[in-house]
Amino acid sequence: MMNMDILQLFFNYLKERPYNTIHQNVKQDINYLETTMRENEPNEQYKKLNLSDEQQYFITFIVLEIPLILYSI
Repeated sequence: MMNMDILQLFFNYLKERPYNTIHQNVKQDINYLETTMRENEPNEQYKKLNLSDEQQYFITFIVLEIPLILYSI
C-alpha cells in the first residue's frame, strides 16, 4: 500500500511539470539563457587579452584568492 502511494505521488509530480526533461525546461527559460550569455562575455574578453601566464596568475589570485583570505579574517 505504501509503495503505491509513493509511486502515485511521483507520477503526479511528473504530470504537473510542463516538460519532461531539464533541457526542455531550461530552453524555455529566456532569463536563464540571457544570463548565461552575459556571463560568458567577460570570459571571452579575458581570452582576447592574450595575457602572459604571470599576468593570468595575478588576475586569478586577485579574483579568487583575496576574497577567500578576506572572508577567513
